[in-house]
Amino acid sequence: MKAATKLLDHETNPNEQSSNARLYKAMTSPTSSNEFNTPIKQIFFDCDNTLVDTETIAVEVADIVINRVLADKSIDITYNIEQLIAKYFGLTARQMIVELQKELDFTLTADETKAYTTFEEDLIIDLLHQNPRPCEGIQGVLARLSAGGRYRLAVVSSSPIRRIRAALEACDIAQYFAPDQVFSAKSSMPTPKSKPDPAIYQWAMAKNEVTADQCIAFEDSRSGARSAIEAGIACVAYVGAYGSEWHRQQVAETLLGEGCEMVMLDYGCFFECLRDLESKMVRKQREGAIDEVIALWQAQ
Repeated sequence: MKAATKLLDHETNPNEQSSNARLYKAMTSPTSSNEFNTPIKQIFFDCDNTLVDTETIAVEVADIVINRVLADKSIDITYNIEQLIAKYFGLTARQMIVELQKELDFTLTADETKAYTTFEEDLIIDLLHQNPRPCEGIQGVLARLSAGGRYRLAVVSSSPIRRIRAALEACDIAQYFAPDQVFSAKSSMPTPKSKPDPAIYQWAMAKNEVTADQCIAFEDSRSGARSAIEAGIACVAYVGAYGSEWHRQQVAETLLGEGCEMVMLDYGCFFECLRDLESKMVRKQREGAIDEVIALWQAQ
């Protein structure tokens, strides 16, 4: 069963290390699991708002870039951050610019678009170094995963590779991802294809010689979840980077609707979430084996 879509009101007690785990249990169906050899070999993480909290930075930079474009085109309109969020929620600065061109009937050349994209990227990288914000709890999770050596870890993002590496370095988590385990939909493939296209996940699986049933992905957005799921990968919806409970609720319901297996509120729930998903995948494998035996028996 999928995780319940209703998020629970909670106060985090710093003296209770298991409070997040209990909250996770309350959100998900109980699972009975015995010891087993996990089929999972590869864990994929999105970067923005999954490893690194870039939500606030991205909106601030989008506001600067959008107003720069409008001023350069002599269009007497300005937006503040609240207006941008209300009108273009969920879009990147580049996607906002595309919408503005349609709405206000102006056109940017390819060179202009590239210049604004580079301007945006430079601003984000600068702000990341000034105020690095790893998602809460991710450093401890990555350290434990790395020490255990049970899974290969990779980043799969739509952001440019330069921005991904800068974010990982600024948040002191680059050491957990080998250089060949950082995949960018814009930079890694011969033909760039951003999420929700599944190409970047397919590319990462091919490079690591793993199949979809040996992987899981952690994503925070509809486009990211769709990319992983369309590549056949079990996906966990991470909503911890969203500031308000209302926002977390909306994203959780959206991503469950896209086909995510469960919702993870924060990284305090990570290992219980991982265990439950592994149990579910093993059960599916066993059920598939039983179905195959039954089919063979019926064919005789």
